[in-house]
Amino acid sequence: MPPSRFAVSPYKNALPIVPDRSVFYPDLPLPSDGISPTLIRPTQLGIIATSASLGGLFLADWEKHLGKPVAGQAPRPLLSWSALGGKISCLDAKDGTVAVGGQGGVNVWVLPPDPNGEPSLLQSFSLPSSIIKVLFHPANPAILLVSTNSTISVFDLSSTKAEPRIQFEASSPKGILGVCFSWDGKLIGVVAKDGTVGVYDPRAGGPPKISAPYLNVLKQASIVAFGDQFLISGFSKSRERQILLFDPSDISSPVGQTTIDYETAPLVPIVDQERRTVYLAGRSENTIRYAEISKNFSFTWGAVGIPSSVITMALAPAGRLNVMDGEINRLMIVDRNKEIVPVAIKIPKRHYIEFHTDIFPPVRPDYAAQSSEAWFSGQDALPLPISLDPAVKHERPAQTFIPTSVPTTSDVLSKATIASEKIVSEALKPVEALVSTIRSAAASVVGMSSQTGAESNSSQPKNRAQIPSKLEDTLSEPKPRESRASSPTSAEPLSKLSIPTPPSVGSKNPAAAPAAIYTIAPTVSSAPSPPISSTPIQLQTKLTVASPVQLPSNSSTSIKPASGSAQSTPRWSRNFLQGSSHLIPTFDNLSCLSTAHPADSYLLQVTSSYLFFPIAGSGGRLAIQPMEKRGRLPLVGDFPHFANGSDIVDFAVDPIGNESRVAVAGVDGGIKIWEVPQGGVELGTIVTQPETVLDCKTIDKVAKLVWNPLVKNVLAVLSNDSGAGRLHVFGTSAGNILMDHTVSGSGVWTGAWNDQGSLIAVACKDRKVRVFDPRRLSASESGWTGPAHDSARGFQLAWLTDRMFVSVGFAQGSQRKILVHSLKGELGSEIEVVTSFMLDVSPSVLFPKFDADTSILYLWGKGETSISAFDIKLDGPKPALTRLPTFAGPMQNAISFLPKSTLDVRKVEVAKGYRLTPRTIEEFTFKIPRKNMDAFQDDVYPPTRDWTKGSELSAWMNRAGDAVPLVDLRPEGMKLASEAPVVQAVSRGKPQFGKREPTTAEKAKASMDAMFARAKLEDEENDEKSTRGDEEWSD
Repeated sequence: MPPSRFAVSPYKNALPIVPDRSVFYPDLPLPSDGISPTLIRPTQLGIIATSASLGGLFLADWEKHLGKPVAGQAPRPLLSWSALGGKISCLDAKDGTVAVGGQGGVNVWVLPPDPNGEPSLLQSFSLPSSIIKVLFHPANPAILLVSTNSTISVFDLSSTKAEPRIQFEASSPKGILGVCFSWDGKLIGVVAKDGTVGVYDPRAGGPPKISAPYLNVLKQASIVAFGDQFLISGFSKSRERQILLFDPSDISSPVGQTTIDYETAPLVPIVDQERRTVYLAGRSENTIRYAEISKNFSFTWGAVGIPSSVITMALAPAGRLNVMDGEINRLMIVDRNKEIVPVAIKIPKRHYIEFHTDIFPPVRPDYAAQSSEAWFSGQDALPLPISLDPAVKHERPAQTFIPTSVPTTSDVLSKATIASEKIVSEALKPVEALVSTIRSAAASVVGMSSQTGAESNSSQPKNRAQIPSKLEDTLSEPKPRESRASSPTSAEPLSKLSIPTPPSVGSKNPAAAPAAIYTIAPTVSSAPSPPISSTPIQLQTKLTVASPVQLPSNSSTSIKPASGSAQSTPRWSRNFLQGSSHLIPTFDNLSCLSTAHPADSYLLQVTSSYLFFPIAGSGGRLAIQPMEKRGRLPLVGDFPHFANGSDIVDFAVDPIGNESRVAVAGVDGGIKIWEVPQGGVELGTIVTQPETVLDCKTIDKVAKLVWNPLVKNVLAVLSNDSGAGRLHVFGTSAGNILMDHTVSGSGVWTGAWNDQGSLIAVACKDRKVRVFDPRRLSASESGWTGPAHDSARGFQLAWLTDRMFVSVGFAQGSQRKILVHSLKGELGSEIEVVTSFMLDVSPSVLFPKFDADTSILYLWGKGETSISAFDIKLDGPKPALTRLPTFAGPMQNAISFLPKSTLDVRKVEVAKGYRLTPRTIEEFTFKIPRKNMDAFQDDVYPPTRDWTKGSELSAWMNRAGDAVPLVDLRPEGMKLASEAPVVQAVSRGKPQFGKREPTTAEKAKASMDAMFARAKLEDEENDEKSTRGDEEWSD
C-alpha cells in the first residue's frame, strides 16, 4: 500500500537545541593545523577522535570532559601514530572495536571496558595503496570493508588470515570517491570520480549496476545507506549542491533528488535510519541542515545555526540519548575552536513522564545475529530491533570472534591471552578459599551435632551444611553460563553468603559497566553451583572473567545481615505536584488595568491583606484592593489608589512586617514610599500624601526596586543613568541614600537579594551577571562577575542558596533557558555557570520564583497560559533540574505568590498566589497529594521564613544579624505525619456480577456534580473567613 500523502510525521516539530558553552566539550586536543584530518567517532565507551598534539587517537569521557575542563582529567591518549602505522586517513568504530586506515594498511584494535586499560591489536592488513575508507558491516561487526582508490576488499575479522575474503576492482578507471554498505548489508554502493553510481553484490560477483554520470566530476561526493536506497551528496553539473536517492534495483535514474544552493563546500551526510532523516554539514559553515525524507521522496527541511564554523560531525549512539526528555538524536559537532558541540534534537511533548513510543521506534543493536562465516556463505540474518525504553531490559548475547592462532603481524594477541589466563587463575583463588572456610564451618557444626547423642538427633532436625562433592570440579572446569530461563531459582534465606560478580563483567546495567562485544581471550564462566541444603548458609557462585577486567579482592566478599541497616530518610517526591484554581474567579470585572509597562516589569504584588496593581488613568495610579472584599471589582473612577504623580515604572511591597507599605518609582526618576491608611480604604479613596520621598536627585531612569528581605527599611534601587548602570541602597525611614555604586557594563536589567539580605545579584546589559555586598562596596572591591545568557535581551534572577542563584533568559534567538550560577571564592572572584537547562522557543520573558522549603522553581510569563514548575536538587555535584507538572489556565498578565503563612497545611498546599488576567484576578494553589491529610506533613513543611520579623539597619551595617528568623507552620495540636500510624490502602471490593453499571452519561453527570460540590464547599469555607462585599462594591 503506498504511503498516504496526508500522513503527519511525528518528527515534524523536531527542535534542535544548541547548548551553552558551559556544556561543550572544550579544550580537546583536536587538530588545528588544517593539515591533519579531524576524525571523530562517538561510541558507547566514549568519544574517539584524532589528535595532532597527542600524536594519535584519544578517548574523551561522556561525562568527565563535559563542560569546564578539570585539572588532571584531560582526555587520555588511546593509540599513537606509531602503533597505528603512521598518520591515518579514515576511522570507524563499533562497540569497542576500532578500525583505522592509513598509508597502505589497516589496523583493528579492541578497546577494553576499563577506561584505564590499554587497547589490544586484533588484526592488521596490508594493501598496496592508500586507504580511503574503512567501514564495519552494519549488521555484523566481524566483517570489515576496506576501500582504496581502485579496489574494494571485505575482510573477516574472525579469521587468522590477513587476506581479504572478497576483493574486486572498481568499474571506473578514474577511481573511487566514496563507498558504503547497504543498510541490510547485502550490497555495496560506490560513487566514482567519473560521476557515476555503482551497486555491487560482493558475494554473488558479476558486473555491477552502473548509473549515468549525474554528478560533477570535478567535485567531491559522499554515499551513505538510506533505508532501502543509497543517498548521494554531491554537486550537479551546474555546480549546485544536491541530494540524490538511488534504488539498488534500478539505478538508471534517481528516485528522488533535490538541489540546495551554490556553496562550494561538500555536504557530509549523517543518516538516522529509523526516522528517515539526513543531517548535512559543510566544512567551515555555521549552519547544520537536516531533512526528513518521506517514502514518496518528499523533503521536509530544517536548519540550526552553530556559534562557530563546522569542521566535522557525527551522531551520538542511541544508548547515550536522554530519551525521557524527548531527545531523538544528538549531533556531535567539531568546530574550529577545537570544541565538540553537542546539539540535541528534541521533540516537544506535553510531558515526559512516560516513554513516548511514537518518537522512539525500535533500533537495531550493534551486535550480530549470525557469524561472519554465515554471511560469507550467503545468509542474511539481522538482529531483532530493541526498544530504547529504560524500563525494558535487554540481555546482550555473549559474542566472541577470536582467531584460533596469532596473526603473524603481531604477538599482541598471544600476550593478551596469557594475561587473561593468569587473571582467571587469580580470580579462582578467593572462591577456593571461601569454599575451604565453609567446609570448616560445616565440619564444626557436624561435630557439635554428633555430641548430642542419637536421641537428640532423632528428635531435632539436622542443621548442617552439605557441600556438593563436585564443587572443585565445577570450579576447575568452567562450563558455559546457563540462560536465565534455564537457571534454577529458589527463595533466598534471610542470611546469605555471596560472592559479588565483578561489575565490569556481570553487571546488568550497561551504563555502569559498558562491556565490549568482542574480547581478546575466551570468556570463562562457571555454571551456577547447586544450592546448598542448609537454611542459615547458602553458597552461590557466579564468575565471569574476560580480558581485561577488574576483579574484586577478598575484602569485597560480604555477608548480608538478616535485617536491613538504617537508611537515610528518602527525599519526598515532587512529581505529583498539582496546580489548581477556583472555577469562579476570586475577583472579576477588572476593566481598568494599565498595560503601558515594560515587558519585564511586574504588574501585581500581593500580601495577605492587599493586592496592588496599576490601573488606567493620569498621574500613575496604583490600585489598592483589600483581600477580604472579594467578588466584583469597582470601576476605574471608584477604585481606591495611590496617586503617584507620574507614570509608574516599577513598584514593590515591603516584605517585612508592614504589608500595607509600597515603594513606587515613576518615569521622572522619583521614588515614593506609600502606606495604606489606618482602617483600610473605601470606594473612591485616593491617597495623595506619601509616607517618605527618597532623595533621588542623581537617578535618571529607575529599572528595578528591590526590598531587602531581612533588614527593615532598606531598599535597593537599580537605575540606568546616562547609559551607565548604578546601584543605590536607601534607608527608607529617613529617605537618605546609604551607598551608591556604578555597575560596570552598559546598563542593568533587574536585581535580587539573597535570603540573608547580604548579597544582591544584578543582571547587566553586557550579558553578564554581577553580585555585590553593598556593605563592602568601594573603589577597590566591587564583587563577583560571570557570564550570563547569549542573547542581548533581558533576563530575570532568583536566589537558590546563599551562594547560588538562577537566571532565566534567552539563548541565541528566542530559545529560553535556565542557568544556575555559583559564586566561586571570595569577593572579587568569578561566577561560574554550573548547570543549564533549555526550555522552549518563545519571545515572552520568564519570571522565576524559588521556594527554598520545597526546592521548587516556578516560572511564568506574560501572555502565557501556564505556570511551569521544576524540582531543583542541590545535594549532588551539580544542581539537577527536573520538570514537574504544569498548571494551565487563562492567559495571564502577572503572577504574585503569597507568604507561606497563608498556606492551608491541612490540604498540603505548598504554594499559593494570584494570577492577574485581562478581566479577572484568580487565586491558584499548588498541592502535594497525601494519604494522611489529618497529620502535619513535617517532611513537606520544614521551619520556614518568618516575614513578621527583621533585622535592624544598624546591626546589618555592622555585618551582624544575618540569621534568617524561622517559624513552624504546624498548627497547635496537629500530629506529625512522621509519628502518625501508617494509613493502610483500602482495597476495592470484589466485583459484583450482574449489578447494573452506570452509563457514560450518568458517570459524566456524577463527575460534574462532585466537581461543583467541591467548588461550592471551597466557596463556603472562604465565606466563613471573610464577608463578601457585593453590596459595598456594587455599581
